[in-house]
Amino acid sequence: MPPRYARSGCRGDAYRITGSGPAGRFYPIDHGHTEGDVIMLGKFFLVFLLVVNAGLVHAQESQQRKIAFQSIAWTPDGKSIVFTAIQVKPDWSDYSADKWGLFDYDLDKKKLSKVTSSVLYFSLSPDGRKLAYDKSVDKNVDIYVLDRKTLKSKKLIGGEGKERAPSWSGDGKSLVFYSDRDGHEELYSYAVKTKKVKRLTNRPEHKSYNPIWAPKSDLIVYYLEKGDRKDQIYLTDSKGSFQTNLTADDHHNIFPSWTPDGRIIYARDKGEIMVMNSDGSDKRRLVDQTGGLASMSPDGKLLLFTSGAGDLLTVNLENDERTVIVSGKEIYP
Repeated sequence: MPPRYARSGCRGDAYRITGSGPAGRFYPIDHGHTEGDVIMLGKFFLVFLLVVNAGLVHAQESQQRKIAFQSIAWTPDGKSIVFTAIQVKPDWSDYSADKWGLFDYDLDKKKLSKVTSSVLYFSLSPDGRKLAYDKSVDKNVDIYVLDRKTLKSKKLIGGEGKERAPSWSGDGKSLVFYSDRDGHEELYSYAVKTKKVKRLTNRPEHKSYNPIWAPKSDLIVYYLEKGDRKDQIYLTDSKGSFQTNLTADDHHNIFPSWTPDGRIIYARDKGEIMVMNSDGSDKRRLVDQTGGLASMSPDGKLLLFTSGAGDLLTVNLENDERTVIVSGKEIYP
């Protein structure tokens, strides 16, 4: 068996966690993993799980763990969920960007629709009528906008580099995104009416990823990758006038999102779903559940999250009831 490697979240340098063991098993190279630890492998969430058991690491490569998610969100009216997903071989040997799908699931009709392909990240406009998303075409990555009623789309931002992860402002007049147009990943804002682009971060030694605009203010949350597997959640504004480290710890923190009441959800370490105030105070586990990606419903009662089995579930934050919303078998029969 070949050695296995792990990555910090979705990006960053890989580090070796296993060596060759007897009878096709693996032994862990010490990175602080202990008995019972679950280690996520692959570029994206929920591809492999390695479980440390009795000093040996066992690879679990069932059919259910061939599905990965990259973005999940509720529509503003709470009637649908939108997400991106991919199905690949366990070793990702058949991976290609065009295999990523953007899906829309109607909760009332229980109807799943595929919107388009080659998409990693998206954002719904505040009124829910438009969908901004990044799309890979001929090795380029540009940002498009789709009218959800007519299903007509057009390119909005592109040509300067790889433009990723758009997020609408609360008034629907601007977008924030990250791009390598200046040679490294930084955050930029885009005014829809004037088409003016403004750079919000300047950290050439690090990488700024996945900005999310607050629904009711000009605050923008994102995470900063420093290459030490201890990414941090940062806060800025629409002018880029400050950059504040909200997590400021030794944990690995990625994929922030906003709650309806202005708090911040994020994933920590092995997929713990955390929540904190917008000033970084009162950090705590939101639910006793791991998964990594999470999004709170518009009414604040349900949490949508990804499971280790390749499903999308909700947990009722009042009574802890869990419900499978979309199974992996529904997405990829």
